[in-house]
Amino acid sequence: MKNNVYYNLRALRDSHNLTQQNVADVLNISRSSYAYYELGTHEPSLETVSTLAKMYNVSIDQIVSSDFVLRAPEVPYKTMELQYFDELTEDEREIIIKYRVMTDKNKEQIKKQVDELK
Repeated sequence: MKNNVYYNLRALRDSHNLTQQNVADVLNISRSSYAYYELGTHEPSLETVSTLAKMYNVSIDQIVSSDFVLRAPEVPYKTMELQYFDELTEDEREIIIKYRVMTDKNKEQIKKQVDELK
């Protein structure tokens, strides 16, 4: 799985303006453990890659593919979605990240709860 996984993980994290700690918190691991993935010294499990794919809204194939090398400095512009993400507070980002990795059933429950709060 090694390919360009570590490059892709770093590029995806950078493109979403997240810290290693933000991502580690979602994965329930230490920041240093996550850093090893980006350094290429440890390989993330398939479950971890699946969680990251959900979080970044990309496929597992894109994360592990050598054809999907998104290097943040080479991105000429940000998509509208990422521009809005930049404007979110840290709390709002955290909520979105946690929502993305939830099961569909839990997402529906959250939507109902939010609707009830309106």
